[in-house]
Amino acid sequence: MAQDLFLNKTAVMGGGLMGSQIALVLAMGSKETVLMSRRQETVDKALENIHRYAGDLERHELLRGQSAQAVLGRMRTTTDVKDAVGDAEFVVESITENLEAKQALFEQMDAIAPRHTVLASNTSGLPITVLGERMVHQDRIGGSHFFQPAHIVPVLEVIRGQHTSDESMYRS
Repeated sequence: MAQDLFLNKTAVMGGGLMGSQIALVLAMGSKETVLMSRRQETVDKALENIHRYAGDLERHELLRGQSAQAVLGRMRTTTDVKDAVGDAEFVVESITENLEAKQALFEQMDAIAPRHTVLASNTSGLPITVLGERMVHQDRIGGSHFFQPAHIVPVLEVIRGQHTSDESMYRS
């Protein structure tokens, strides 16, 4: 079955439980999805989980007519922020719930990612406006809060920050 892929490149920052699940979700609708984590061992564990999740979804016919192999073939991993977001259209941050760490990552991504890139956080409790305080382009940060387990529960809460543009909200 031919599949319409909505985005050319997406990225997920953070290879923990939620980051792994979000990466699989994005890979189902993107030509390329990059999962980034600082440590290679985290990336390796994330890939093990993603392969298991994709296999489970395929067995239950929940991959929208795609094969697990096709979805997984559109994914890759990295430990480099620039590699992950340098030409991405949509990025979801899913690192630990630490304000300083998240602000530093958004500041870094803001400096690297193309101007049109939407930078979203999967935070469950930190204000989006505060996460983007150190960004130059605060209009492109928003919240994309996936519910657990992200690859099974089709619910996404989209959150606007004080400076989030209508365009960024639409593209989220």
